[in-house]
Order: sequence, then C-alpha cells, then structure tokens
Amino acid sequence: MKIAIIGGGGTLGSCTAYTLALKGLADELILLDANPNLVLAHLMDIETAITGIQNTKIWVGSNEDLHHSDIVIVVAGVPHQPARSLPDMLLGNLSLMSDIARKIRTYCPQAIVITATNPVDSINLGMFLMSTG
Repeated sequence: MKIAIIGGGGTLGSCTAYTLALKGLADELILLDANPNLVLAHLMDIETAITGIQNTKIWVGSNEDLHHSDIVIVVAGVPHQPARSLPDMLLGNLSLMSDIARKIRTYCPQAIVITATNPVDSINLGMFLMSTG
C-alpha cells in the first residue's frame, strides 16, 4: 500500500502521516508540501517516533513520486487566517485544488482520493467535478 499526503508539512498532514506510520497502515508513505523545511522536520520526527515499532518507508517526495499511489490524502490549503470566511477560504483553496487534481490525474489517476481541506464539503464537490471533467 502506497499512500501520499499532499500537505504533509502542515498540522493535519503530519498528524495523519504519524498515525498511518505508527499503525503500519502503509508500506510506503510519501509526504509532499510546498514548505520543504517544515515537511522534512516532520518526517524526521515521525521516523524517530516509529523506529523499532514499524517498518513503513517514509520520505519527502515530489509530484513524480505520486506514481502508483493507492491512496492520496489531500490536506493542503492556503495559509490559515483566523478572520477568513468559508467563502474566502473556498476561493483560495479551489485554485490550489485544481492544480492538485491535475497532478493526481497525471501521476495516479486510479488512486483513492481523500480530501480534508476546508471547507471540506465544497472542496470535495469541486475535486469530484475536476476529476470528471
């Protein structure tokens, strides 16, 4: 089982990666993020935490590493701003989701896609429409 997490450097992405790695739910776990230093720091923490417990292969990857992913978990989003409304968040994240959907179609079109980017219901609908068109 190969799982990719797009947004693996953020709080939700790194927590998801840690849980998957700790429970041994993936043979391979690829973390992708626009902030390479942050995602690398989380990767090192997760590797340390699971040493001797699980043998999950974890690495920071690039778009090409999405190839043959069985599951893609999308938790990427525009930087959080406390006063931002859901419609504003949606507009910012839809552009990002369009780019992510294109990468998924290119590198792993058969993957199961799980999205947790806010606003989740609208983003899920948008991802579905982008994947069918």
